[in-house]
Amino acid sequence: MKRILYIYGLSLLIALYTSSCSLKEFNPTSVSEESALRNFDGWKAFQSNCYTGIWGSLIGLQYGIVSEVGTDLWTFPYNNHNQYRDVMAYEEFTTSSGVVRNVWDFAWGPIKDCNKTIDLSSSLTNGNADAIKVLVAETRLLRAYYYSVLVAQFGKVPLITVAEATTNLTPQRDSIPKIYAQIVSDLRFAFDNLNVTPFENNPQRVAKKSALGLLARVYAQGAGEGLTEGGKTR
Repeated sequence: MKRILYIYGLSLLIALYTSSCSLKEFNPTSVSEESALRNFDGWKAFQSNCYTGIWGSLIGLQYGIVSEVGTDLWTFPYNNHNQYRDVMAYEEFTTSSGVVRNVWDFAWGPIKDCNKTIDLSSSLTNGNADAIKVLVAETRLLRAYYYSVLVAQFGKVPLITVAEATTNLTPQRDSIPKIYAQIVSDLRFAFDNLNVTPFENNPQRVAKKSALGLLARVYAQGAGEGLTEGGKTR
């Protein structure tokens, strides 16, 4: 009798296991990137990547060091300048200098995500049009900020404003006036389409005053490069 009960119980467990395996389960790894990013929620989540550079260090100490040292704002005792000697005294300065490479990585890296976010915005299958417009405006402001950092610190850099399917291994540098023109265009779009309050009342997101403040800063930078607009210096 015990043997019969054991066999019966084992058979029941097997039957239950088999039936449970036949359930239709959702496997998130089976969803293609294209499908996920055509959906508003997936696209919105991807748009958060555009903030990566700011979450990194582009508003922190390392960017401050790269922006200011080497000018008359900083000095050091005679024959005692080991710290930041590469960017402060231009000694043993290379492209792999730590703080400089850090600024480049955090400014250049998110631009590809900004471009992809903007390109995909016109092909979303759902989502509120006003919300999409605001998130695109955020993205264009962020792209403008990253390029304002790059052009200020590195001069002529490749101006890329569309998502590239493959990495361009032979990029060409664009002129400083062309880069500034794109920055201003992005910031004006952002100012026109962002609200006074940040999206979803999230204080970590940029808003209209962010665009206006950054535009003023960019005009000051451009004036330092001798650029003009409408017959006036920027």
